[in-house]
Amino acid sequence: MSVNYRKISHCLERSVRHIFSSLFDDPTADEIFDVNTIPAGHTVLIEMDGTLKGLLRIRIPQKTISAIAKKMDPNAKGKKAKEREEDIAGEMGNLIAGTLTNQLQFIGHSIRLFPPEFGEDLIGLTTFYENVSMIFNTAYGYLGIDLFYREKED
Repeated sequence: MSVNYRKISHCLERSVRHIFSSLFDDPTADEIFDVNTIPAGHTVLIEMDGTLKGLLRIRIPQKTISAIAKKMDPNAKGKKAKEREEDIAGEMGNLIAGTLTNQLQFIGHSIRLFPPEFGEDLIGLTTFYENVSMIFNTAYGYLGIDLFYREKED
C-alpha cells in the first residue's frame, strides 16, 4: 500500500461529496460500507497521467443516472432524457475527476486527465496498481468509484 493511500482516499471521498453538495444540492452523499456491488448502468473511465498515473472508474446505476438527468434537465422527457444519459455520465466523470485532480495537487501531485471513455475495459490496471474502491449513497441513488493508481517514483 502506498504511503499516500489514506490521503488519496480522502481526496477522492471529498471530491465526490463536493460535487454532490455543490452542484446537485445533496449534502447527504456519503460513502457506505454495507453494499458490495451496485446495479449495472453507465461506466465512465478517465485515464490519468503525471505524478499519479492510473484510471478513475465511475459506475452509475441506471436509476441514479436517470435521477441526475432529471435534475440537470427537468424539461427532458422520455426518449430525449434517455439520449442525454451517456453525456451526463461523461460529465459526471469529468466533474469528479477534475475535482479529484484539484484535491491531489495539495498533496504534491500534478495530473493530466484524458477525455472520458465508456465501458469496462480497465487496460490491465487492476493487477499492478493500488486501488481505492468506494460506494456512495446519494439522494439520487448509488454511485461506485474505483481509482487504480501508481505514484511516480522519485
